Amino acid sequence: MFSAASSKLVCHMTNWAQYRPSGAKFTPDNIDPFLCTHVIYSLATINSFNQIIPIEWNDEQLYSSLNSLKNYNPALKTLLSVGGTVNGVSPFISLVGKPDSREAFIKSAISFLRSHNFDGLNIAWEYPGHNGSPPEDRERFTLLVTVSKPCNALTCFLLKLISCYSAIFFYLYFNSHFDFMNIMSYDFHGHWEDVTGHNSPLYRSSQLSSSPKEAAPIAKSCTWHMSVKKRHMPVGNWLMLVPNWYMPFFKKGF
Repeated sequence: MFSAASSKLVCHMTNWAQYRPSGAKFTPDNIDPFLCTHVIYSLATINSFNQIIPIEWNDEQLYSSLNSLKNYNPALKTLLSVGGTVNGVSPFISLVGKPDSREAFIKSAISFLRSHNFDGLNIAWEYPGHNGSPPEDRERFTLLVTVSKPCNALTCFLLKLISCYSAIFFYLYFNSHFDFMNIMSYDFHGHWEDVTGHNSPLYRSSQLSSSPKEAAPIAKSCTWHMSVKKRHMPVGNWLMLVPNWYMPFFKKGF
């Protein structure tokens, strides 16, 4: 589909951005077709038959609008993202559990991507072996990806706080199956905490805890990823995600 070694500027748009107030509303019509090398469209979900389906009432219209940008820039690549936090882990747990369910998903993905003119699939499972997904799902996910790779371009999101064992697992088994991986270098701090903190900190704040449970800042996290990558991943396969949104905090008592 496209070269993993080429330079990439991957942009990410969401189908719920259309519901923002007028000044912040965002649809594919707002995208400069020459700004990005790739655009990932979020999100689609998975039904009980392990098939990819749209979420929003007008997703198919937005698919068409996004992919029409290729008329202006034929080099632009588009990917459909399936999963995400909003859809939970249950659909993925079901589809990787058995060979026939994995096959159903793969066939559905190929058909869906081709019919809507997407170049590839972004798998946003958050995360195999985490958040209620059993440890054996990591191996099952490998089986899914191994079979899927010849069919379409593949990318995935990699948890920024993933355990050392799990990260090594990803590097060793997925390096030859994904066209690129995205390090989720955002949401390090947010409204779920008792103190404020930067959404995407380059370095750890001196005012925050030094506990091992404290999220590693981008510099430390990416340095570790890069050191492992040199042994297990091609240089062009790693992308650091840069958030362009704010993270709200709420004062207690209000």
